[in-house]
Amino acid sequence: MEALGAAAAAFQLAQTGAQIVEILSKIHNAPTWVKDKQTQVQGLINMAKLISNNQSLRTALLQSLLNGCLKDATRLNNLLIGLSAKEEDGKIVRYWKSIVTVSKENKILGIFARLEEDKSALALCIANINS
Repeated sequence: MEALGAAAAAFQLAQTGAQIVEILSKIHNAPTWVKDKQTQVQGLINMAKLISNNQSLRTALLQSLLNGCLKDATRLNNLLIGLSAKEEDGKIVRYWKSIVTVSKENKILGIFARLEEDKSALALCIANINS
């Protein structure tokens, strides 16, 4: 049963990661750290796909790590969705979202830092399983 749970968590993580990458790619004149974070999330997506496609990697430990990672990715995705300006938003709404985004930058970067830690833990676990 743990294999199914790990595969489901890996699939959900890959989907959520793809949504995050899509949101980040729509940021115009983004600072360089945004591109770095896109690359970071893409690495996490690739790792999730590896786990999803490899039966031997679907362990209880990896499922637990994936669930923690998915929780962080979902929080980040929801935060980014809330801060994303839409075409139909008026100038005042877009301006307000810009101000709120700046005020939440530390929170966003904190979640990215946790995702990087999660990715490192997944990599160590995968390396241990493959050795």
